[in-house]
Amino acid sequence: MIVTPKAIQGTIGGGQLEYMAIDRARQMLARGETQASSCGAVSTI
Repeated sequence: MIVTPKAIQGTIGGGQLEYMAIDRARQMLARGETQASSCGAVSTI
């Protein structure tokens, strides 16, 4: 799934998880972040 400030391409299955992922991605884009971490794991975007 690709998320930009104004568009989304692809899906991870829809539903609440997808909505939350889109929201978080857009927040990160707005802050200029380039990495996400969860439970100690780091994923480079």
